[in-house]
Amino acid sequence: MRFSLVLCAAFVLALPACRGCGDGAAPVAPTAAERSAPDRDTLPDARVVCPVCGLEFNGKESVATRVHDDKTYYFLLEDHARAFATNPDAYLAPEKP
Repeated sequence: MRFSLVLCAAFVLALPACRGCGDGAAPVAPTAAERSAPDRDTLPDARVVCPVCGLEFNGKESVATRVHDDKTYYFLLEDHARAFATNPDAYLAPEKP
């Protein structure tokens, strides 16, 4: 049991730090629409980038998606998806001319 706890703690400490939504506020309970997880069969089996924290991950690991300007964005955390939905332009890089 002790080994399991040590292994779990080591895994958590090895995860990259999220720099996107860490405003210190308590997490907000998701709405009914947000609670429904994306259909795993429709998620891409490819590398994607969370627009909020900038971390790259496999699209199949997404916990939430949002559509903005007819493009689907994939998120590591529901909090990231909520932050993005509040102000998508704040997380998207400006278009190059």
